[in-house]
Amino acid sequence: MKLKLLSILLVIVATAISLKAKYDVTITSGVFGGTPFWNKENFSEDYAIDPSLKFLRWNNNLSANAYFGDLSLHFSGSRSDGFDIRDDVPESNKYQVYLFGTKYNFSDTRLYRIYGQYKFNNGNVRLGRIPTFSRWLFGSVDGAQVSYDVIKNLSVSAFGGKAVKYGLFYDDEYDNTVGYGEVAYTMKGFSAKAKYLYSDTASKAGVDVFGCIYGVKVSANVGYDLTNSHLFDGSLGIYGNIGKKLSLSANISRFTPMFIFNNLYFGATLNDSLKNPFVTDRVIIGASYKIFDSYTLSFRQMLTLRNENMDYLSYLYISHKYFYFGVNYLSGDSKNDRLGISVGGNYCPMKGMRLNAGIASVDYMMDGYDEESINSIASYLQFGWDIFDDFSLNTNLNYYHNNKVFDQKIRGGLTLQYRINSGGSK
Repeated sequence: MKLKLLSILLVIVATAISLKAKYDVTITSGVFGGTPFWNKENFSEDYAIDPSLKFLRWNNNLSANAYFGDLSLHFSGSRSDGFDIRDDVPESNKYQVYLFGTKYNFSDTRLYRIYGQYKFNNGNVRLGRIPTFSRWLFGSVDGAQVSYDVIKNLSVSAFGGKAVKYGLFYDDEYDNTVGYGEVAYTMKGFSAKAKYLYSDTASKAGVDVFGCIYGVKVSANVGYDLTNSHLFDGSLGIYGNIGKKLSLSANISRFTPMFIFNNLYFGATLNDSLKNPFVTDRVIIGASYKIFDSYTLSFRQMLTLRNENMDYLSYLYISHKYFYFGVNYLSGDSKNDRLGISVGGNYCPMKGMRLNAGIASVDYMMDGYDEESINSIASYLQFGWDIFDDFSLNTNLNYYHNNKVFDQKIRGGLTLQYRINSGGSK
């Protein structure tokens, strides 16, 4: 799999160079420690990686685009290798580890996009593995896509093919044919979109609207599950300014989380999740006031209704160009009461160099754990440096003290990125 990714990348670049085409390539390589991860090869509904294991992971991302006038080729993929650095694997743990290849090796190769695009008057056609940008469909599609501007303010777009989960090369257990179409209309200060998704699992239809009325921004959307006959998602948002210093916002939304983490669903199975949707209603109101030119005081109140449980989350924080300080409090029927305080800041020692740090102390009562309140502290340190115009370095270090969720206290990583650009249009 690793050779396949490299071979595809080399073919695209070599073709571009031989035909004197414009191209751009981005290579990102990083090493991460202490972070467990899952993939199709070592995860199922009954087994997962033990979160107490320490891991060292090497992740590489490749992206390439080549442009031949109206024709272009696009590619992106990743290769991840993980190694358990413990001396032994506990056999008595409820969650066991699948061991593939070498004794403690976990490998994963992903191909997110590889397609050709042809631009013509007022539109374009794509063919291959195409990334999808829809809140109803995650991942990519092996198929075709066409977009066309009918008139100045009216456009249509459609794609269809076989859905692909998270860049898997091929998954014979996941067979989902999809088709998507939308009609969009735009004018000054207003846009509307009608859309339809056909899927072997569940088909949906919906409308998105955005506008600006007397300086107040309004957005709304609604989606209906045609297969299971229920409202799938919807929201209404309002944002506006009062004078030069005060901003107000409000949002009410209903959504059905359907994040499929390989074989992990909110319900016991995918069908159970579709028949018994995990519907969430959420209301958020917020206000932001600029005290001085460099200081802003913000407040946000969130109410979440989920499975007949109502929870409240309040934020109050002050931000500056170089630092922030905030307090948040969670309470409600879920019995996960929590009080958190966070402080942090950022600094640029020199051009192209970035330093960020922060610490958060949290007192929480988590249902199912200890009856007494638990104090947990999390901190982070991030450093970034654009060493050259096309070469950058980023590091991060995280520390968790007395945390019931993450068993490993220290997590961190280092990433290098190199960009090659012959003047291609990105």
